[in-house]
Amino acid sequence: MVRAFIAGSILYAGACVGFTDDSDLGDTESRSDVQTPYLPGNPTCADLGYAHELKVDSPPIGVEQTYPLAGGATLKFTFTNSKTMNWSSTIGIDAVLMKAGDGAFNYAYNPESFGANGLITPNNNGGQQADISHVNFCYDLDVLVSKTASTSWTRSHDWTIQKSAAQTNLLLSFNQVYDLLFNVVVSSTSSDSGWGVGGTITVTNPDPTFDAVLSSVTDSMTNFGDIALDCGAGVTWPVTLSPLETLSCTYTAAPADGSARQNTATATAAAGSMVGSATVTVPVTFSSTPTTTVDGCVTVTDTQVPGGLGEVCASQGTKTFTYPISINSSVCGPTTLTNTAAYSSTSGETGSSTVNVSIDIACVTGCTLT
Repeated sequence: MVRAFIAGSILYAGACVGFTDDSDLGDTESRSDVQTPYLPGNPTCADLGYAHELKVDSPPIGVEQTYPLAGGATLKFTFTNSKTMNWSSTIGIDAVLMKAGDGAFNYAYNPESFGANGLITPNNNGGQQADISHVNFCYDLDVLVSKTASTSWTRSHDWTIQKSAAQTNLLLSFNQVYDLLFNVVVSSTSSDSGWGVGGTITVTNPDPTFDAVLSSVTDSMTNFGDIALDCGAGVTWPVTLSPLETLSCTYTAAPADGSARQNTATATAAAGSMVGSATVTVPVTFSSTPTTTVDGCVTVTDTQVPGGLGEVCASQGTKTFTYPISINSSVCGPTTLTNTAAYSSTSGETGSSTVNVSIDIACVTGCTLT
């Protein structure tokens, strides 16, 4: 969380140096050439409006120090001499007060910094750089935001079946047995639909002392827009989270396709909250394997094949069944062989294909003498 600092000028090393902004101090490079606002007396982090302070008196020289911070964070610093310090932290620090002599340099960071090198002490009344008295690290905690993004989609298969015979017109002799070949071709096409994203957004107040007051929790997704949240019955805004309390909100969204997206949740702190805002972004990716498959397989039957032809699945691609049927020409004259192949799916989809074979069985007729 950013607090305002006092702009003005300072007297350092015999020269008057003007300043209006120190927002470029949030890096880890040496900034010993940057003077920050000079605050007379013995300022504290509370004086500047920050929620938390780590104060270290008479810090040792040349030895790295490690201190715990609120919310489970840690901070390390080293005084390379009695007037210069380097530091780093696992959370953002808003300001560092280098107290020496009759006042302190206020290194105020905007945005928050995770470390900096070459912080120095101010001069004393005699114009000499003073030895460090103590150092104050000022910081606020931000809420912790996490979210899940589970994806789903459906692939549906439509099937076709086509039956054919090697011949559709036969002339057979009486009592002739003929094996006629039949083909059954089963294939499918697919279509994808029903892309969905859903999950839970969890907002936790990590501060052991102060409430987090939230004006809103929002969610949005690229190539989609804002997503409505369900944070529970009876939740009204602003919401106050006591120390270490958690708020959970669920969401669902139906994007138009399965392209990759970014999903961002933001918990915004209300004005005056001592615990700050936070944002988290997670990728939304759809697996190449559908979560739901409709009619992925069908059962194929045939009126001339007892027990049917078996199961065909889309993963097999186009499936062709080839088999003979024995025709016994034991009845003279014309006849028709009707053969139907059909499929059925678990969802109730059905289809069939029929082929008719015309058969003429010639019989020898005896002569009568008169």
